[in-house]
Amino acid sequence: MQQETEILITGFAQLPRGTTLYEHNKVIGVAMVIDIETNIIKDVEFTFVAKLTNTYLSELVRGYNLDKGMTPLTNKIKKYCLVPSQGAIIQALRAAWIDIRNRSLAIRKINLKWLSMGATQKVSLKLVDKIH
Repeated sequence: MQQETEILITGFAQLPRGTTLYEHNKVIGVAMVIDIETNIIKDVEFTFVAKLTNTYLSELVRGYNLDKGMTPLTNKIKKYCLVPSQGAIIQALRAAWIDIRNRSLAIRKINLKWLSMGATQKVSLKLVDKIH
């Protein structure tokens, strides 16, 4: 069940041409539920056809703390996920990460505008300050 401290974020990347997966899907997607108080990935799913691949990757990523940045997660995937679509998996996760950062910047701009107009309450997304 969704909590008020959780957000859903997605990222997508093109799969490598010439692979069976590319012929079937062309793009890989990742959907993550992130706890914005702890910055931990609470749940994650990939759009792979094979259930085993999705399960393995999800278990590899679930529980990761985004406060550590993307490099340790990228290195973990490079070490344990030896598949032709490895680069696309990493790119999909990075796309989600970039989306979080862009949304965080947008919230900061809204808060600055509201505060300049005399507002007393700000839009809150705790992840904002932790990812910059």
